[in-house]
Amino acid sequence: FLDAMLLAVTMKRPLFFYFRSDIFRKDWANKILRSFHMIPIYTFDHGKENLHKNQDTFAEGEEVLSNRGLLLIFPEGTSRVERIMLPLKKGTARVALQTESKHDFKLGLSIIPVGINYSAHSFRANVHIQVGEPTMVAPYATAFKENSSKAINQLNQELERKFADTIIF
Repeated sequence: FLDAMLLAVTMKRPLFFYFRSDIFRKDWANKILRSFHMIPIYTFDHGKENLHKNQDTFAEGEEVLSNRGLLLIFPEGTSRVERIMLPLKKGTARVALQTESKHDFKLGLSIIPVGINYSAHSFRANVHIQVGEPTMVAPYATAFKENSSKAINQLNQELERKFADTIIF
């Protein structure tokens, strides 16, 4: 939660972001969290029976991007204190490519890797935010039209390389 808040307060525009669905269960919590531009994302950890709801989640993300909004996705899908990078989940690439596809790859979406590194996981720790080189989504248009799964994997591999450059090990 802190990672998203750090980035949200530094942006000049509203920042929408996916966050674990279990905290949205109560109606009052859902209202409050959504007022902070949080969108629930469903994982196996929060109930296999809820995974189908990610169709709506991805549609919300696509709407944000289609309206030239900022969407923050934590591509590793989890938070931890170790300074290692886990393999990226495919959601970032999937949402970006599906959104561009709906706009005939003329939207101009880019994915910007951001690494957030803490000196310690404690109160008053120093924070280093490293912004990496953007990846344009449109160059994957032909690959996506031919084989969407393959294009998602290719984009994900490029993103893994660029995100790795933002992490302090």
